Amino acid sequence: MVSITHVTRARADLAPEWPRPLRGDAYRVVIEGDPRLDCEFEFSSESGSHLDGGFGITAMRAINAIPAVVASEPGVKSVFDLPLITGRGRVA
Repeated sequence: MVSITHVTRARADLAPEWPRPLRGDAYRVVIEGDPRLDCEFEFSSESGSHLDGGFGITAMRAINAIPAVVASEPGVKSVFDLPLITGRGRVA
């Protein structure tokens, strides 16, 4: 069974009973099993800005799609018209 919970908070004091990261503002992934896996991901820029790091994460897919869009035929494209967009340094 797979269960996914996504919690987005408008303020830190809202819904205190909902799951939250162990520290700060992060994405938390918990895989129950043996062994149990509990990971947190925080995004920040080189200057340490969490906001700028979030912007960078959001823009990555669009930026990495530029070569595929440029190489495609003219016209409106969707994600279904392009190859799978992955990041640099991926393992093939």
